[in-house]
Amino acid sequence: MSTGQITVTATPAEVAAALADLSAMVEWSGAAAVTVIERDDAGRPTRARWRESYGPLRDEFVLQYKWAPDGVSWWLLEGRILKRENGRYQLDALGGGRTRVTYSLEIGIGMPVPACIRRRVESILIEATLKALKNQALKTRP
Repeated sequence: MSTGQITVTATPAEVAAALADLSAMVEWSGAAAVTVIERDDAGRPTRARWRESYGPLRDEFVLQYKWAPDGVSWWLLEGRILKRENGRYQLDALGGGRTRVTYSLEIGIGMPVPACIRRRVESILIEATLKALKNQALKTRP
C-alpha cells in the first residue's frame, strides 16, 4: 500500500464533504463517470459504480465505502480490469481550519505487474489526487 499526505486549508468536515460528493469527482479526478448505488443515513455514498479510461482501455468497477468520523475507507467489490483497490482518506484536524489528508491506496489489475511499477503508479495517482482534492475542497469551501 502506498501513502501520501497534503495539508488543506479546510476543516475535516469540509474535506469529507468534497469526498462524499462523488458526482463532482468526475470534474477533478480521472473518472469518466460515477453513479452512486447506495447511501447511508447521512446521505454519504456507501456503494458506487465507476467508469474510467486508462489510455485505450476502459474499465467499470464497483467500490464499497465505509465512513468514519476521521475519514473514509473503500474496497473493490467487482471490476473487469481492476482486480483490487483498497484505499483510505484519513482526515486529521490541525487547527486553524486546516486538515492533514493522508491518502493510502493499493491497486491490482488482472495481469502480473512488478511491485515496483505498481507502487510507482499508486504514488503518481496519490499525488495527483491529493492536489486535485485540495483544489476541490478550497473551491467548495463556504
